[in-house]
Amino acid sequence: MTEENRQATSGRMAGDASSPIQIIEADLRLPEHQEAVLAMVDAYSRDAMGEAKPLDRMFGRG
Repeated sequence: MTEENRQATSGRMAGDASSPIQIIEADLRLPEHQEAVLAMVDAYSRDAMGEAKPLDRMFGRG
């Protein structure tokens, strides 16, 4: 993978400090990362692209 592709894939381009989006690899040992992943999956599930309903209570949401 080229450096340009690696930067594009990571969501950060050289010299682009103005972007409010930061992509990091989730460390699921950290409770705040666990919550963030669940929140993202729940948001997808509630969208029309998902099933347009919240995650099952089994996952701690809904």
